[in-house]
Amino acid sequence: MDPSPGEVLGELFPYVYDASRRMSTRRIRDWLKENHGIEISQPTLSRALRNPEKYWRAFADYIEPWARRVEEAIPPSMEDFLFDGRIFDHFVQELPPSIGFEPGSEESVDFGDVGEAVDFLEQKWFVLSEAARAQCRRYLREMRESESESEGEDAK
Repeated sequence: MDPSPGEVLGELFPYVYDASRRMSTRRIRDWLKENHGIEISQPTLSRALRNPEKYWRAFADYIEPWARRVEEAIPPSMEDFLFDGRIFDHFVQELPPSIGFEPGSEESVDFGDVGEAVDFLEQKWFVLSEAARAQCRRYLREMRESESESEGEDAK
């Protein structure tokens, strides 16, 4: 079953957001169809850009599990390394090439999975403009806060 245009737009939204600063929604629609075979109507693109919260949230949901894998393997928090590429670069260069243990943890961390997550973030997150990443920050933070709240409720 093919994903709906809205589901596809959730993964592509930051790119559409960046493109909208230089191109019309009609041109974005044409470019997506011609270069990627993705058909999203111009009104759908326009609505998404007028009411972007749903799409930023969807993109945060898309990125977060991958960022969490990296966070389990390196000391800085997800927010720190996602919004400072220098931190990300510094710590991922130090990752061991095989399975190991995270400092201070008894859980094994499969660095093959972490390597896959690093590649994903390099290809899907760090290619975005700083403006697009900044727009997504709020939604990643909300996810973290709601998770912390639910963990606190579970502990009661």
